[in-house]
Amino acid sequence: MISGKLIFTYGAETDIKESYLWYETYRQTLGDKFVNEIDALSVRIQKNPDKFPEVLKGIRKANLKKFPFSAFFVISSEDVFVIAIFHNSRNPQIWKNRT
Repeated sequence: MISGKLIFTYGAETDIKESYLWYETYRQTLGDKFVNEIDALSVRIQKNPDKFPEVLKGIRKANLKKFPFSAFFVISSEDVFVIAIFHNSRNPQIWKNRT
């Protein structure tokens, strides 16, 4: 477990909000299930961030279990920074530009 915090960048927070709204529009309460899945993934990342594979130098990827999204994050000396919560079908260059 990391000693610091799990911090969501502005871009990652925006990803979550936009996806939440889309899912709520699609079916009521589905957005809440999406956010609950993000919360569960956050716990998994915080417990052991090193267990997730590195997809670029210093950037790791963790997949949600029930939604086609991945979290991309960076481990610093004290904290973990989530830089994107990204739908797996989108162009990865978008989240790569955030690094």
